[in-house]
Amino acid sequence: MTDGRQRAFGVEGADVGLGLRSKNIGARVKRVEDPRLLTGQGSFTADRIVPGALHVAFRRSDHAHALIASISTSAAAEVPGVFAIYTAQDLHDLVEPVRASSRMKNYHATALYPLARDKVRYVGEPVVAVLAENRYLAEDALDRIEIAYEPLGTVIDPEMAVGEDAPLLHEEAGTNVLAMRAFARGDVGAEMAAAPVRVGARFRFHRKTPVAIENRACVAEYDRGRRSLTLTVSTQIPGIIRDVLVDLLRVPGHSVRVVAPDVGGGFGGKASIYQEEIVVSVLARHLGRAVRWTGDRLEDLASTSHGFDEIVDAELALDKDGRILALAAEVIGDIGAYSIFPWTAALEPVQVVSFMPGPYRVPTYHGHVRAVSTCKAPTGPYRGVGRPISTFVMERLIDMAARHLAIDPMELRLRNLIRPEEFPYKVASGIVWDRSGFVESLTSACAAIGYAKLRDEQAKARDEGRLAGIGIATYAELTGIGSRNIGGAGHADQHRDGSGHDLPRLDRGSDR
Repeated sequence: MTDGRQRAFGVEGADVGLGLRSKNIGARVKRVEDPRLLTGQGSFTADRIVPGALHVAFRRSDHAHALIASISTSAAAEVPGVFAIYTAQDLHDLVEPVRASSRMKNYHATALYPLARDKVRYVGEPVVAVLAENRYLAEDALDRIEIAYEPLGTVIDPEMAVGEDAPLLHEEAGTNVLAMRAFARGDVGAEMAAAPVRVGARFRFHRKTPVAIENRACVAEYDRGRRSLTLTVSTQIPGIIRDVLVDLLRVPGHSVRVVAPDVGGGFGGKASIYQEEIVVSVLARHLGRAVRWTGDRLEDLASTSHGFDEIVDAELALDKDGRILALAAEVIGDIGAYSIFPWTAALEPVQVVSFMPGPYRVPTYHGHVRAVSTCKAPTGPYRGVGRPISTFVMERLIDMAARHLAIDPMELRLRNLIRPEEFPYKVASGIVWDRSGFVESLTSACAAIGYAKLRDEQAKARDEGRLAGIGIATYAELTGIGSRNIGGAGHADQHRDGSGHDLPRLDRGSDR
């Protein structure tokens, strides 16, 4: 082995590591965690036993958009076993709101309070926290809380939410468009007008919930002697939560520990900061007692961040030989009531237009996106973040063009995929594909399934009156995004991803 290769791996004898690595590529790797989990020896957040812990239950909004006129908790406080009841006003001096901030132009941060303050913006938003000896008593007390609301106009349709007369969810923003971005290269209008072939459509992607097997849960323990907080939580981002709590509680970094034990699914839904996690942490420190919360299925469906909710109008222009000339996309992303912390409202919608050109040569492009606030649970990271939408739209347009031109779908893709000699290739949104095997991947995959034979069999089946479909899709995925580009609580500088847009800073805000 050369010295250069040894330096690359950082140790002498790195050839051994390289050999093992080569042996694992393409091989079946046995899962090591299965025996423990299948025999019931897993350890999840709700399994953590903490004697004397107080259980919290949340009274949640049953209005999509309304002012909170008054809250009466006196009857609930009389329920045996109830320890304390907290509203946003009670937490005012204990913790400040957080905001997912960004220096992106045309971005509006939204304040996230531990409990709804002044008004509610979606059904399921936590309004009151009840602490009791057990969850059953806390639940009983919820029914005795009286909340008077003054209903406000609701915005459900994201296209109506951008109208001038639409009710505003965040008056301080002055608009329901919390983020807006455009990527452009060349004159799309001119290319579209002159193109011999144009295909386009409207694509609607409705929101969805992650629905992990394990609902969200957390338990906070405070050690008065050491002045330290330990939060056990079902999350995908323990490091980010720790950094945020350090900032919120204004304590040294070593005094907060966040533990993510076995996590029963996340899919992105457990990759954001939630109000419940802040509430239990703040109250545990304030009371000097452990506080825990385990969400039920209804709470999880209503308050865990939802998956992407997008409307895409897209059009593709090609020449008579099937080579792409231009692509245009107009996107509206329904991001729900708040800009999700820490990723911001721009996370999913901006990624859609960033990745829309995919692995293809698209010489002229215009992608415009608006992230729009509506009276629904916030959307957040979810399985692929932008790629499922951008891939579906682009691949559907390619198939539509192939049918229009009577060109085999595989052949049309091969004519437009970025070729080996063209790397590194910078797409119109700013992403740089350093080195990828787009052409090789497609040709090898088609060879593996016997694509030509399948087409012959498909033609025969259709002659016999049977419908048989063959689907092809290609897409490009980012790799190698290091922790520096992900960010952390308290980071003052901005980072950028491959698309050229700012990734969020994790800042703490204040409305005091």
